[in-house]
Amino acid sequence: MNRLSGILPSRSFKHKCEWCGKEYLGTSFSVLCSRKCMYEQRKSKNWETAICKHCGKEFKRRIADRNWRSGKKKMFCSIDCSCRSDYKRNKLSKRFSGNNNPWARPEVVEKIKQTKLSRYGTTSYNNQQKSQSTMLKRYGVHCPFQLSWSKSNGHQISNVQRKVYKEVKKVHKDALLEHYLPDVKLSVDIFIPKTKQVIEVFGDYWHMNPDVYKKNDFNKNTHLTAQETWEKDKERVSRLQSAGYNVDVVWENATLPTS
Repeated sequence: MNRLSGILPSRSFKHKCEWCGKEYLGTSFSVLCSRKCMYEQRKSKNWETAICKHCGKEFKRRIADRNWRSGKKKMFCSIDCSCRSDYKRNKLSKRFSGNNNPWARPEVVEKIKQTKLSRYGTTSYNNQQKSQSTMLKRYGVHCPFQLSWSKSNGHQISNVQRKVYKEVKKVHKDALLEHYLPDVKLSVDIFIPKTKQVIEVFGDYWHMNPDVYKKNDFNKNTHLTAQETWEKDKERVSRLQSAGYNVDVVWENATLPTS
């Protein structure tokens, strides 16, 4: 019952919802058609539109979110733009030059020398050719700075992924954790070279497990609906299969395949 019933006459007027644009009947002071629209309008006030510093595209960011180190708001629409941006490169070049270079600190230099001495028998070891050949074999490039975030295995590895890898390693000794495949330009969770087997470990939340989420459910972190997430994952699996890889998907709360 309306709290003003009995005070004002019960008359209905035709309105247009300020949030969804739907026409509805309501009181003279009504502006939203439902509670759902009211909650969505409130949530939208926590977000704002910004311009990516690298590609110039518009993207949504939380107003209250700040970088824990600099205190600045999010400036890039994606991690790839962040890695490729001239702004970030200039910032890093200043950070690693002169007295700002953390690798030039005496305690760090001394620790590096001791590590080289214990591993290679000399404090001046620097096998650049070996480093380049290793990078070329693993990632298809000579220098790690040529890698974008999507080509590297720099993201945090989940505990679920580590557990699955531990079990796979018992059966397949050559299994690799977070391995980059140069031919498809993708980094996969677990790779078995001998059988060209790829095992992708999907977290229930990040990949929107169909047993838990409906197709229209929205992920606030990825800014994708469940349906969009499934299509993205399907495209990734198809890309690997087209390149000749056998792909198995293991969900977070599912049992590990024994094959």
